[in-house]
This record gives sequence, C-alpha cells and structure tokens, in this order.
Amino acid sequence: MALFERFHLSQDEAEARLKRPLAGDPTRGEIGLIGALNADKHDDVQNRLDRDAAIGADLRELLAEHLRKARARWETRKAWTVTVPLPIWDEYAREARVTGRTITECLGAAVRRDYERSKSALEPLETVDQNARAYHTAATELLNQARAIVERIGPLNDIAMRLARIESAIGQRVMR
Repeated sequence: MALFERFHLSQDEAEARLKRPLAGDPTRGEIGLIGALNADKHDDVQNRLDRDAAIGADLRELLAEHLRKARARWETRKAWTVTVPLPIWDEYAREARVTGRTITECLGAAVRRDYERSKSALEPLETVDQNARAYHTAATELLNQARAIVERIGPLNDIAMRLARIESAIGQRVMR
C-alpha cells in the first residue's frame, strides 16, 4: 500500500471535478501527470507542473492542492514508543554524538532511509523485468537469424561436399 494512497486521484475523478476530459496519454500531458501522482512520484509531478504548458490551469490548481495535502501529511510527525535492541541503540547513540543530533533524529532518519530504499526497490524490479523481456526478444531474433543462416549454409555444404568429391576424383586420376 502506497504511503500517500489516500491522495491518489483517478482520471475519472479528476475529470468529474474539472467537468472536462483530461488531455494527453499515460506518459505525458494531463493524463501522464495523474499517472505520476498515482505512482507517488511527487517530485516528477511538481516538475511537470512547472514545465508542461499543456497542463490546464484548473488541473494545476487541483493537483497543487493534492500535493500540499500530501506534503502536510509527510511533515506531520507521529510520536510512538518503540523497543530497540541495545546494539542498535548504541549505534544510533554513536551516530548522534558524531553528528550532534539527537538519537530521535537519527532513528527517524533511519526509518526515512528505509522507507526510501523500499520505495526505490520497486523501480529496479520493473527495470529487471523490462531487461528480461528485451533479452528474450533479442535472443529470439538471433535464433531466427541463425536458422536462416543454417538454411542458406545447407546448400553450401552440399556444394562443398561435391567439390571435395570432384577434387578427390581429380586427385586420384592425377596420381595414376
């Protein structure tokens, strides 16, 4: 479940709120912008809002409000008590002494790093999947090319065998 799932906005919902259809396709334009928002790529959404002139002012306003709410939730702090094994506590206490921050700040940063790492771990899996598909396509094409070459070489092997027979026959006559 995505962290900001409650701030996702479907294309149908956006069109209903704007009372107009969205322009573009899943990779660009207004529809692409909604896709980026739903993929929790908030920095990408902000960059598109800043650069893409094809985005309507009404959609800009709608998404700006969504981003504001998402960022407000991200900045809202939740306090809790958690039991940490002593070696982990010692490690973050050492980090706190070295950096001049509190242990709470160091532990919070560790949780944030873990969240970012797990979020970015999904993208490499997608990349591996795309690479595997590309490899399969390339391997299939190479196999097809190899089959075509073998079909062409077949008659050449026959010719080579005939030439070898002719040479051997000629060689036997010359030796006699």
